[in-house]
Amino acid sequence: MSAKRKKAKKKKSSVNLSILLVIIILVAILSYAISYLFINNTSQENVVVTHRNQKSEAAATKGTTEIKSPIEGSWYSTYDGTMLTITGTTFKMEFAGVDESKPKKGTLLIKDAEVILMNDSSSKTCVDKPGKYSWKVVDDNNLFFTKINDPCPNRVERMIGGWERF
Repeated sequence: MSAKRKKAKKKKSSVNLSILLVIIILVAILSYAISYLFINNTSQENVVVTHRNQKSEAAATKGTTEIKSPIEGSWYSTYDGTMLTITGTTFKMEFAGVDESKPKKGTLLIKDAEVILMNDSSSKTCVDKPGKYSWKVVDDNNLFFTKINDPCPNRVERMIGGWERF
């Protein structure tokens, strides 16, 4: 009789192990699907431009064109999947995974091939600590930053990792 009991216990433990493996696989597939949907369904904010006095604005800006910086737009880090969105003189970093829960926002100043980043007060880290980088866009889709001076090691680690246009 004891032989039968041993067999029953072995079958029960192998069934429990199989159920555990199936659950782990399902959780992995579900997390992959959610991250895929999140990345592909994030939409850029719509910008509504209104003109109060179109005639005077048209006269004031006649002959001038707005020059957009080559680094403006959305980029994702090849280092850790962080999303970097640069719009005019502001930036926003949204982190992949559980490293940071809140996005970091701030202002930036672009001059020639250099950029100065300054986190705003909502970031809680590296506030009032500007980071200065040189930048280069390769093939219109790859952005590379080189640190010139930045006292914030977390920002340096992410910035110099390489970025691809999103």
